[in-house]
Amino acid sequence: MFRSCTQNSPILFIVVLILYFHSNEIDLYYSKWCYRLGKIDIGKVKEMELNNDISGLIDLLDYNEECIIRSNAAEALGEIGDNIAVDSLINSLNDEDYIVRGSAAWALGEINDDRAVEPLIKVLGDRDSDVRKFTAIALGNIGDSRAVESLLKRLNDKCITVRENVVNTLGKIGDHRAVEPLIGALGTKNEYFTVVNAIIALGEIGDIRAVQPLINFLDDREFYLRSLAASSLGKIGDLSAIEPLRKSLNDEYGIVRVSAAHAIKKLEE
Repeated sequence: MFRSCTQNSPILFIVVLILYFHSNEIDLYYSKWCYRLGKIDIGKVKEMELNNDISGLIDLLDYNEECIIRSNAAEALGEIGDNIAVDSLINSLNDEDYIVRGSAAWALGEINDDRAVEPLIKVLGDRDSDVRKFTAIALGNIGDSRAVESLLKRLNDKCITVRENVVNTLGKIGDHRAVEPLIGALGTKNEYFTVVNAIIALGEIGDIRAVQPLINFLDDREFYLRSLAASSLGKIGDLSAIEPLRKSLNDEYGIVRVSAAHAIKKLEE
């Protein structure tokens, strides 16, 4: 791509080379320029994070010059993990820029304070798919069952990565209301990671309604799905899975055989 963009323009080629080999100097000049104009650069945000300057980072959530600064400030607050920032990050869920909203949602999940649950539930309907994805992840980290009904509605989200993360989050929360919808998600064979997450989630929830659907996956053509199904059956603990799991001890793939053996051991304890 680099060659095709520059082969017909020697001047552009030279400019790209200068930018490539002098990126550190450019970063330095940019930082000095920001300082002279009273602006904040990303390096300053990182410095504030390293110094645990929570109040300064909270102030940057209202920085109007650049959305990337607000976004980085939100992420820094998430890395620090102090719940003193929760209210300010909740306010940032309404930021005009989707990058900031997504970063604020992620940060709230890292801080893991249940004050954020209801505001995050509202953001599950955000118009931007990345915001919805990070919101689902955050709700999974918090693990509050208040989010279950809203998450179940997002199993039909138009964005596949949102659906994948919603399934994963439902498993983390572990509410039995999600069992039947997750069994339904096993049928989305054209969405590999949705199926992967659904198999894992059903094992985490541990409801016997999932036993037969998971037994069916022991014969799936994808060896990794067979392995995951065996592991989830071991976690659920229903003895009816023992005989099907014994057959998997002869699977052509070692990972499936090992998963089946471990599952049988759990069931027979």
